Order: sequence, then structure tokens, then C-alpha cells
Amino acid sequence: MHNYKLEFKFSFKFNPKGGTYPISSYLIRSNQFFNFVKSLKNKELFYLKQIITADGLFLKSWKDIKGTISNKRGRPPGWYKYLQDNIILNQNNLRLNFDLPPTNIQNPLITRPKIIPQSSNITRIKNVWIAYWCPRTKNIIFGRVIEKNHFYNHHQTITFEHFTHIPDSHHSHNHLTPRSRPTYLSKCTGCILSEHNIHYNNTSKTCYITSLSNSTMIVQVSKSNLTFPNHKKPIYKCVKHFTTIQQHAIIDFNLRNSRSTIDPTIQSNFITYRSQLEQHIDLNSINSLNKNLILQLISPNPLHISLLKISSLLSSYTNLEFYTDGSLQRDDDIPIMGYGWIFTTNLIEDIKYSGSCKNWPSSSKAELIAILTALVCPPQSSIEIYTDSATCIFTFNALYSPKLTARRLQKINNCAIWNTIKFIINTLKLKVSLFKVKAHSGHPLNDAADLLAKQGLTSKEYLNINIQHINTQSCHLKFNDDIIIDRSIRKTTKRIINFQYFERHLAHCNLDKIKEYALNTVIDWEFSQLWFKYNPFMKPTSEKYTKHRPTTTSGIAQKCFLSSPLFLQNSTTNSKL
Repeated sequence: MHNYKLEFKFSFKFNPKGGTYPISSYLIRSNQFFNFVKSLKNKELFYLKQIITADGLFLKSWKDIKGTISNKRGRPPGWYKYLQDNIILNQNNLRLNFDLPPTNIQNPLITRPKIIPQSSNITRIKNVWIAYWCPRTKNIIFGRVIEKNHFYNHHQTITFEHFTHIPDSHHSHNHLTPRSRPTYLSKCTGCILSEHNIHYNNTSKTCYITSLSNSTMIVQVSKSNLTFPNHKKPIYKCVKHFTTIQQHAIIDFNLRNSRSTIDPTIQSNFITYRSQLEQHIDLNSINSLNKNLILQLISPNPLHISLLKISSLLSSYTNLEFYTDGSLQRDDDIPIMGYGWIFTTNLIEDIKYSGSCKNWPSSSKAELIAILTALVCPPQSSIEIYTDSATCIFTFNALYSPKLTARRLQKINNCAIWNTIKFIINTLKLKVSLFKVKAHSGHPLNDAADLLAKQGLTSKEYLNINIQHINTQSCHLKFNDDIIIDRSIRKTTKRIINFQYFERHLAHCNLDKIKEYALNTVIDWEFSQLWFKYNPFMKPTSEKYTKHRPTTTSGIAQKCFLSSPLFLQNSTTNSKL
């Protein structure tokens, strides 16, 4: 399929359970290995990621592990005690004695500590402050970096003094709003994350923590002269507010630990795009369901403003009536479809819409896009749509039939658009009815919709449907990573395979003359196919047909075809035929 630039795209994201590192790999030296594996199998624990914290630094307590499994009976198993004795660096906080390969995420919203060259030496650091989200304490961890370790064939780690956020406000800031009050930090005197028994053989009450460098972010901190009750000096002040730091840290944590990583630049671009939309329309006046459907399903972006404005104008109606129509233009090499509709419940408001689309051109698709764009209606509303397409009405009435299974739906032309219409109706809980109106019968409203569809042909913003957001469309076939094959996938792939078989057939040494005629476009293969399939009788099982069984119809047709002027046209010799 890749040779023809075809690829299956899935609307859902694969999220296999487990991880990369089997737990059994850390139990292989135990005499009870097979008993441990049996216990792990009974508890459905297979990978290290299931029993360690999300940041990959600590082994979970047995109480936390037991809360995630179905079989909670019994005391802590032997394999858990074995892991505690062999892969734990600090029994106080269950810190692992190795580092898992981190996920390198480029997050332009934050700055990470600088990576130093690999060396066997420890590098002392001054005046560098970091913060990160700790899933174990469900809080932000602040720290002043004191050293960096980047040993050969290892990932860089940092050791820092732990500081905690002072939640109490200073009396000098009582006149400020909570959002305007500065964030102050004080030294931690000891917590479950402390590693003071390891670093420097320190016996003081200073809390030291070691973490992977790429899981932290730089924060700007300065010293403060203020004093707080129950907090010893020195006190430090963060440049940014606590909630801002917390938000950035949680977003960064989710980016690093989610399987389907989202590019932060996309989030930043979406926020920028939203602010641009608010310059043209009040997004708060539009129902959130309508707004999300338009922004997610419709592309390109220039079409959003007009559809959002229409959705805002229709928000006060519960019973709506539309006349829709489509138009197909085949004048150019690339056929264009136009669509349009007019809102007829209240003609005084003069609400109408038109546009164009391409790819897989047909009059039915143009009519279908017109119906789809008319569904920018308030949730739980009743809609009546008048169209001159009997095909659309027939297929729409069959959408909710129990006989129309998911497999049969995929065989319908424009199945992706039909799935989109069904998805919009179910999301907004609409009650939609389609009615037939005779085409070109002089009906003024139908003629107005037809005129809008013809006007839509001039639009250069071709509407596309982003079907990856539709959960009922599990997968689709794409050509050149751009065009969706909105036809029966089985027939499409079968046609490609038939072409492959035909190409191999022509490559036979005894058919080199036919291949020459084919390359010179002497043979019209479309009419040749019709000739081979021709059957002069009413049905293939008739008594008349049995008389020709020794020499089948296709054989007769082939002999007639090979000797016909169509095949021998412009040929100079047919000795090999």
C-alpha cells in the first residue's frame, strides 16, 4: 500500500497497557523466580511502569500498588520484598537505584537546566532554582540546585535543597488580591522525599532531593528580607506567581508522561487562534458544543468565523427549517462542488450560507455537505431540511436502521461525511427530518438554495472534514497523507490489487506485443473490459448458454476482440497473435 502512497489512519490512539521493562527482568536472580512470575500473573502486573511512580524515580508502596489491581488479597508478596532489597537506594522513600531512560520533550514554554558534558566528576552549581510537579506528594517541588551529575552512559541528574511554598500571606500584602500576592519559599526541614542520609553524610535538618534534570524546569527566585512566623530564615521570593508555576509544571508533567504526546506549540497556537477569533466574534455567546464541533470538524480556519456567527444567530431558535442544494461543475480538470442553504423559519433575518468543496466529486456529496453545514443549530432542537436529493433522504433514513452495521456503513459512498452527520446529531441531540422537494420545479426557496450552491462554486476555501475527531469512524484510508478515500475500502484496495495483477500479466514474455500497444494507448482498456464482460443472453444459467459451455462467452469474446479492428488499429504486424 505504501508504494501507492496509501495509508490507514486511525481516529483512536493506541494505548497498550504496560510498559517497556518487564518486572521479571529484575527478579531473574531470585531462587523463587517462577513463583514470583506466577504471583505477578495472578495480579496482572507485568511491567515496571505499573509499580513505580509516574516520574520513574520511586517504587510505589504496596498500598498504592494494591489499589490499582483487582486481586487485593493477602500480604505483600515475596517479589515486592525482593525488589525492595535489590533495586531500592533509600528505604525511607523507596528511591530506585537506577534511572529509566527519560522522555525527551521539547517544551518551548519552559526552560530546563543546562546539560553538562559527560564526566566522572560532580559539578557544583550556584544560584540555579528548579521546580517540578511531584505525583507522589501531588504538589510542586521547589529546590536550589547544588550539584549536577552526568556520568558516562547515564542521564544527567541534579541534587538540590528542597524548599516549600509558604501558603500564608505576609501582613504587608493583605491589601493585595490573592492573585497579586507574591510567592515565598522556605527551607524544608525533612520530608518523605528527603535523601539527606545519602548526600554529604549530612546530619542537619536540610532536605536534599535528587531528580532527573530533564524532568525539572528553571524558575527565577530572589532573596527576601521578610519574615514569616513558623518559618526560619532565609526566605526567598519567586518572580512568577505560585499558580502560574504550578500550571506550567503540571502541563510539563502531562506532556512527559502521556503516551500520545501533544506538541506544546500546537497548544500555544490554539490559544493564539482563539484570541484572534474573539476579535471578530464573542465566543462566550456560542454554545460550547457548537463551538467545539465547528473548530474541530471544519477546516480550513477561515470558514470558522462565518459558521460561528451563524451558530450565534440561530441560538434563539428551537424549531428550524432549511432549504439546501448542491451543484457540480466539471468544466475544469478538477471538478468543483458548490453547496448552499437558506434558513426559512424567519426569512427576515436573511440567514444563508454557501461554499465549495472538492475530492470525490458527485452531486450527492454536494447535497450532503449542504445538509452537514446546516446542522450548526442549538442542542436539542428540531430541524426540517428540504432537499431535492432522493439519494440523501434514502441513506439518511437508513442511518439508524439495525441492518446498517458498521461494516455496511463503510461500503456506502461518502461514508465519512455520513458518519460526521450522525456524530453531530448525536452530540447535539438533534431531531432531524429530511423532506423531498422536486428539483427545478419553480419553487422559490429551492431555487434560492440552488442559486446559493452555484455561487459557492466561486469560493476558493474548499471545506474539509477532520474525521479524526469522530469516534464512530474508527479508521480511514488516506492517499498521499492528504486525500481521504471516502469510498468502500475493500473495493478501493481490490482495484489496486487488480491493477498489480494486470501489470504482472502484461509483463509476460508472450504478451510483449499487447504491452507495446497498451503503452502506446492503442488499446482502449475500458471498452475492452466491457466487451469481455458482455453476455448476449438473459442470464448465465439459461438453457441457451449451456450450448456454449465448451467454448465460453468470454473465450468467444476474446477471439473476436483479438481479431477486431479495435485491437489491430495502427498495428503493423500481428504475427505473435
